[in-house]
Amino acid sequence: MDRDNNRPTKPSQDESGDLGFGRIRTQTGFLHPGPVERPHDWIARVNARMTAAEEESLRQSVQRGTPFGTPTWVTRVASRLGLESTLRPRGRPRKEAKK
Repeated sequence: MDRDNNRPTKPSQDESGDLGFGRIRTQTGFLHPGPVERPHDWIARVNARMTAAEEESLRQSVQRGTPFGTPTWVTRVASRLGLESTLRPRGRPRKEAKK
């Protein structure tokens, strides 16, 4: 952790530029790197600093168990996985004022 701003520090890269992703050892061997090729600027994307809004969105996603991504994608994935309740505000809805 970085003491100045309470953020995790970046992991160091080895000679190949790999941060260790996709090289996790299992009983049957190494995990597959994924179904699609990584972009050429993958390391820069992973190491890029998040904006305050992105950090807050990610924090809320982790705390609520909500998918993380664009609003359209989040809605679609939450519906597919039965996570619609994670998108609604917590607690009981407020009563409407009598007129």
